[in-house]
Amino acid sequence: MNPLSPVPSPSPMSGPASPPDRSTPPPNPPTDRLELTGEPGQPAAPQASRTPAQVSGAPPAAPEQARPAPPPPGFPARSSWSSWPQARTALKATLPEETLAVLDRTWEYALHCHGDQMRPNHEPYTVHLLEVVEILIASGVRDCDVLQAGMLHDVVEDTPHPLSEIRELFGRGVSELVDWMTKPEARPGQDPAEARSAYLRQFAQAPPQAAQVKLADRLSNVQRLHTHPRPAKQRSYYKETVEEVMPHAQAHPWFAQQFRAWREAFAHLA
Repeated sequence: MNPLSPVPSPSPMSGPASPPDRSTPPPNPPTDRLELTGEPGQPAAPQASRTPAQVSGAPPAAPEQARPAPPPPGFPARSSWSSWPQARTALKATLPEETLAVLDRTWEYALHCHGDQMRPNHEPYTVHLLEVVEILIASGVRDCDVLQAGMLHDVVEDTPHPLSEIRELFGRGVSELVDWMTKPEARPGQDPAEARSAYLRQFAQAPPQAAQVKLADRLSNVQRLHTHPRPAKQRSYYKETVEEVMPHAQAHPWFAQQFRAWREAFAHLA
């Protein structure tokens, strides 16, 4: 995603720079994801994968040495809903019925795309999507396009469904936001870590709505970071969030306050 690439005809959602169009499915599954287990678009098995050493009969590698487990951090996770009907009932006092009707259709599509994907803590991946919507609502977002993008933000990156399908079904405003959220594959010869860092840096030039979706996505991922099964991933994701995501929250006071409280609660991972 190159934030300097123009698009043919900017829409009102576009900011000072827009990502290039991605109308075809990604060629390969993501290689460094906190959120998913299993292959995109396929049911994910909850058991751990066998290592090459286990397949060959060689002794397995020593497990990662974990630090002593701290008590659950004192950060209030926003994870109130386990299903869209439950969320819809809670949102009736906040959103007009016409917005909820659009979100009904968007949620059905998100479920169709993500199927049985799971998170590393063996939660259904759809719990993450509901958390993103809940966080956006808590931050004050009421724009239907932004809430739809919260539901759909990982479709292009993590499933075979292309951006063109989202544009056709939900319009250009939603598809542009999803495009900003989609991390591109590393270029030939490019360090994947640098590609990931470049993807996060480009949110400094994103439209405010795209930055809001990204901040909600990351806050969902880190608000219960202590439940991730790999301590090393907890520490690396904490460092990345502090250094490369939190700076984008400064233009969004609600998110800035949330991330400051989160950083303090998870300081043991520094």
